[in-house]
Amino acid sequence: MQYNMIKHIHETPDALRSTLEKALPGVAGIGGRLTRRGCETIILTGCGASFHDALAVKYSFESMLNIPTLAIPASEVGLYPKEFFTLKRCLIAISRSGEKGDIMAAVRKAKMASSPVLAVTATPDSLLAREADEVILTSEGPEYCQPKTKSYVSVLGVLNLLSIVFMKPGSRKTALLKGLFDMPNVIAQLLKSSDETMKRIARRLKNYRHAYVTGTQSNLGSVLEAALKLKETSSIHTEGFPTGEVAQGPLLLLAKDWAYIPFVTEQGRDMATRIMKAAHRKGATVIALAENLAGLKGIAHHVVRIPALPTELFAPMAYIIPVQFLAYYLAMEKGLNCDDPKGFDMILDLILEPGRKEPEMRDQ
Repeated sequence: MQYNMIKHIHETPDALRSTLEKALPGVAGIGGRLTRRGCETIILTGCGASFHDALAVKYSFESMLNIPTLAIPASEVGLYPKEFFTLKRCLIAISRSGEKGDIMAAVRKAKMASSPVLAVTATPDSLLAREADEVILTSEGPEYCQPKTKSYVSVLGVLNLLSIVFMKPGSRKTALLKGLFDMPNVIAQLLKSSDETMKRIARRLKNYRHAYVTGTQSNLGSVLEAALKLKETSSIHTEGFPTGEVAQGPLLLLAKDWAYIPFVTEQGRDMATRIMKAAHRKGATVIALAENLAGLKGIAHHVVRIPALPTELFAPMAYIIPVQFLAYYLAMEKGLNCDDPKGFDMILDLILEPGRKEPEMRDQ
């Protein structure tokens, strides 16, 4: 049986391309209006995968705009005192459905202090879209499975687009915009090159009980997203860490029934290599994802090449793809329903606003 999840993974390039093309005209206007508001701090917030989007894009905002940017889970933002919010502190609230209780609590707390609120959502008639001051819509289309891939990547794309539009004109802005619009092609290459590889790796890992996923900087958001997807899709206990933090204790647990999955970029490469060697000595199966494979083949059991990226700021859009494949194929090896993981109805009851539903559930 083929589940929707694998179909939607392969739709990611078209979803990202559609989102960028449709969002560009509106994003330019929104960027101008927020600039006139004089935002001095940006707060990115969301729940689950949307928070991981926020964490990944934080680095783009700070690198491209030199504006202090916080990435905070929506469940925490809603608990902050209203004095935390100001007219110069912009809240960017991310939610595919726009119906999560925690995201709405965060938005309402910000609006009490008249902080500008920008919603990023796929659902134009959602609570979030109705209550926000500005709305950016993603255009990935329906995703009839709980583990989302194309929506996660589409949000990364549109928020990177927003940060580029905010930039002052110049050669770097032009290059970044061109690179962003080339990312659907990069992801399409990666889909072709990593699908069968991750299927083979899943066969080897099907009886493993634990995994770590690690990375640095902008990739930390996708590290946490990869860990979440492996947990909810294939029921393997997985944790995500900044690369250097693995040496602060978690390394002790690695053993023969563990997978160690580092996202290796040039920033932090030396630390990643040292920890990979230690993981190898501990008996863990090392599965390295990297653009530059030099020196990795001797210390990793499996190496997955990431196509050349325009900038490491866009790495989260690419590195997540092979692990989504791995989560899917592990679920297939275990006979699990990856579209609707067992017990997910109970989770939805906990996280949605009372009486509200996920968009795809409304459409069925």
